Amino acid sequence: EHEKLLQEICNQSLLTNERRSPLNMILGRIFELMMKLGDVWRRDVGSLSSATLCGLEEEYSVCHGFLANFLITLTKTHHIPHMAGLTHAIVSSTPVKVNNF
Repeated sequence: EHEKLLQEICNQSLLTNERRSPLNMILGRIFELMMKLGDVWRRDVGSLSSATLCGLEEEYSVCHGFLANFLITLTKTHHIPHMAGLTHAIVSSTPVKVNNF
């Protein structure tokens, strides 16, 4: 019974051992993008072409949208109210799509 409760807590806290789950993969990709952009910014953002920057921005936007949709589904469908704050923060910070010029 105790093990079952611990497993349920881990599952609801997104602390699963599934390294290749879609959520784990998207969080990893967001982290990689942030590290890449941070590195470019510290070195010389001017050396980055606008097309490359727009591509990174678009990829981040897609990842952020996937994460937002995942969390919305998690909180509403599975009735996990303790994730509502995180869900609201992610959804309200979703990047606005801009047209490349």
